[in-house]
Amino acid sequence: MRITSSLAVLVISLTSAQVVLAQTNVTIYSDSLVNGWSDVSYGCTRNFATPAPVHSGSDSIRITMTNAYGGLALSCSNLIDTTSFSSVSFWLHGGTVGGQQLQMYGTLNYSAQSASVPLAAPVANTWQEYTVPLSALGVANTNDFTGFAIQNSSGSTESSFYVDDIQLNALTAPPTVVHFEINAGEPIRIADARWFGLNAAVWDSDFDTPTK
Repeated sequence: MRITSSLAVLVISLTSAQVVLAQTNVTIYSDSLVNGWSDVSYGCTRNFATPAPVHSGSDSIRITMTNAYGGLALSCSNLIDTTSFSSVSFWLHGGTVGGQQLQMYGTLNYSAQSASVPLAAPVANTWQEYTVPLSALGVANTNDFTGFAIQNSSGSTESSFYVDDIQLNALTAPPTVVHFEINAGEPIRIADARWFGLNAAVWDSDFDTPTK
């Protein structure tokens, strides 16, 4: 006897929309500015080769806001297509004081955008990672992204803090397309007819009369 499913042949294909992906994350700062990025900061003093504290490598950026709404501003020499990227990430260290009031905005074709993202206050003597979606900065899915700024948001001067390991993060790849098939006509296992037998009690009157 063969046991087969009553289901028809079922073929399921899982597909995703076509997405153009960056091959890797793109480094902006790692011990120095790289990949065509440069410093266009304003209203602050900064040192891009500060030996301590560092999150990784040998140097970090030290920033001290000297004017109201000053900012660490970084700009790329090329227009960047952001359809391949999801966010900007970096590490902040609050220095010996911490609690700086900061926000971040992006630039398209070297012009500041109106969207700004408040940043959680850095903690004294501690490195923390920040990841800011490009969509929150108003620069997602464009072909003319040129930079961003980490800006004082309190309208006053701020104590020194540090930034390290800045990068553009590539989009996460979509799930791999999966194809699988169920063939209802193919036996899964051969069933032995004895599996379907029934056990029944049979009384032999030569031995005794059955009683309740």
